[in-house]
Amino acid sequence: MIGYVGEGESMGKAVIFDLDGTLLNTLDDLADSVNHTLNYFKYPERRKEEVRSFIGGGAKALIKKSLPENVTAEKYEEVLSYFQAYYKKNADKKTGLYPGVKKLVNKLSDENYSIGVVSAKGDIVVKELVESFLGDKVKETLGEKEGIKRKPAPDSILIMMNTLKCKPEETIYVGDSEVDVETAANAGIRCASVTWGFRDKEDLEKINPLYIADNVQELYELIKE
Repeated sequence: MIGYVGEGESMGKAVIFDLDGTLLNTLDDLADSVNHTLNYFKYPERRKEEVRSFIGGGAKALIKKSLPENVTAEKYEEVLSYFQAYYKKNADKKTGLYPGVKKLVNKLSDENYSIGVVSAKGDIVVKELVESFLGDKVKETLGEKEGIKRKPAPDSILIMMNTLKCKPEETIYVGDSEVDVETAANAGIRCASVTWGFRDKEDLEKINPLYIADNVQELYELIKE
């Protein structure tokens, strides 16, 4: 069973970030890849706002929600596989950091916070995007991998906490969706929800998160509490 670091092992405070909608605006590349895939299989395209609302549970959930309801399980797997291969090659065409994010990550790193990224996106793509946009300021990354339960299960967060050697009271998870709030609660840590991502502030308020940040400065202040 995955657990917390033991007594006396802690390396100090940590911030674990979600990726899509939190650090990186990946919407255009995801929407383009979804619609390229739907076109290839001759299914109706999705509007960008629809794709935005589907993001949060990883590629499997994104494709399931994007497809018509009557698609067979076999066809779904075929479409998913095609999407994953295409997106892997096209994940950085229009993607970029949200304003102020790089400065925030650098500042936290300079203040000796351990920084990790946990995402529902495929592990290889997560590592490539984080390295490309944030370099060595992020200590560890973890994306979707076989054998690790997806968010909102706490497994990926607990694995990251063990890797970073941080305790629950020293850790905050930063995300942009209801799935991130659930995941943090299941892991027993604080969560800060940002409003610049893939959920509107009104939607976040409905799930009553512990913290809501409207900009990077507010997020920094919440992290420092």
